[in-house]
Amino acid sequence: GYDPLQFAIEQCHARGMQIHSWVVTLPIGPWNSYAAQQLRKKHPNILKKIGTDGYIDPENPETAPYIASICAEIVRKYDVDGIHLDYIRYPDAWKMPSNRARCREYITKIVRAINTRKDSPMKEYTFQLLARWQTRRPEQIQQPRMERTHSGGSRRSAMDERGAHGR
Repeated sequence: GYDPLQFAIEQCHARGMQIHSWVVTLPIGPWNSYAAQQLRKKHPNILKKIGTDGYIDPENPETAPYIASICAEIVRKYDVDGIHLDYIRYPDAWKMPSNRARCREYITKIVRAINTRKDSPMKEYTFQLLARWQTRRPEQIQQPRMERTHSGGSRRSAMDERGAHGR
């Protein structure tokens, strides 16, 4: 059958481009959606309902291995050049504990679980840690690195062509 991610990988690599898989980490969408209902059947302990939406609970000890297993599966099945972890932060609607350091530990635990899995040899991860994008000074932005090659040459990310600010 048709596999849209595989097609995108083939097309990008044929053009010397990188492709990163985009993983929405904690939000699962409307609580009563079909996808959320299926996830509640398989992993009811790691989910929380806030208002009408569902979220994977970053404080649950089962969360980090679960998200790491999703990333490992992507890396095993597909020749992606990186994984972008979107919404790897507490949701805006979440009642935050008073101990912010503890919150950072939970998020770090998820990232560490993904990064240390032996069966997911990914070279590059990116994260959106803040509720809203913040303006960064150029010296605060790390330039993308050259990554692995498939046809003898180096592939560069789209950011390499435009610069760190996409201009």
